[in-house]
Amino acid sequence: MQTFGRTDLKTVVDDGGNYQEIEVNWVNPRLLHRKIISDLEDNDFTIKEEEDSSIDIESELVGGSTGNVTARIRASKE
Repeated sequence: MQTFGRTDLKTVVDDGGNYQEIEVNWVNPRLLHRKIISDLEDNDFTIKEEEDSSIDIESELVGGSTGNVTARIRASKE
């Protein structure tokens, strides 16, 4: 499984990709996670196991300005 951090994403621009950091306090992480899974399945991808899809949400720490959301989705296309 490949993991991307903030630094990795910023180097995407060097490879011809796009990266933009924005405030997303208006996004519902669970709803977004389910929508991504639904869109993958609509495009003939298969999520085989419950373990292949998970989301962990940590609230803001006292004195911190952001919380943390980690979403994992493993999909395959035959």
